[in-house]
Amino acid sequence: MRVRMLFHSHEFLALLGLTLVAFNLVPLPRRPAVLLVASLVLYGYAGLGMLALFLAVASLAYVCLRRIEGGDRKWLTIGVTLILANLLAFKYAAFLLDAAAASGLPVAPAQDWVTRHVILPVGISFYSFQLIAVLIDAARGQQLGVRSFRELLLFIMFFGHLIAGPIMRGREFFPQLHVLPGPSAAQLRTGVLLLGIGLFKKVLVADELLSGRVDLLFDRGPAGLSIAAAWLAPLL
Repeated sequence: MRVRMLFHSHEFLALLGLTLVAFNLVPLPRRPAVLLVASLVLYGYAGLGMLALFLAVASLAYVCLRRIEGGDRKWLTIGVTLILANLLAFKYAAFLLDAAAASGLPVAPAQDWVTRHVILPVGISFYSFQLIAVLIDAARGQQLGVRSFRELLLFIMFFGHLIAGPIMRGREFFPQLHVLPGPSAAQLRTGVLLLGIGLFKKVLVADELLSGRVDLLFDRGPAGLSIAAAWLAPLL
């Protein structure tokens, strides 16, 4: 079963606290390394196999990026094709095998193996499209400022960003990696406030107050809902 370090879990809050302390204690040039280690731990918590797959896809994207920056545009096609193939293999293998079985093709052994062993990696859609966006930006001649493979990893994984999004553009992110002065007091207060509001909405409003009511409404099915309840369920 897939396990994630959710943002309202004790594990995440502990990792967040340790990361903030380490970030502010180390010299400025080492701060990206602190963020990268924390990001690797956060994503690796879901499974080392998923982490290994992500690192392999990111390595491929980095090779393609350097070739594209060197003027060889065919690597854009190569990179996008391989990244999409990886995404489609994990997201749609079961669907395609089910369709093949329904049409009478003898795919039962493969279908059973995929059902039992293939797990959709956390954030695979997000990091696939993020990496593709980097390659396309490079092919368009944008100067992204990617100095190393570690910077590309940090851009994609940035401490929770890989799991929750949103998609960022490289030209907005990479220049910031070369500064990293740390948050001001006002930024820290704003961050703590936003985190507190998010935890309140997730833990109390969503999980405690609404989730049970939403489940009851959806369990009734369309025939068991009035028009008002049918509108209320998705709104909640």
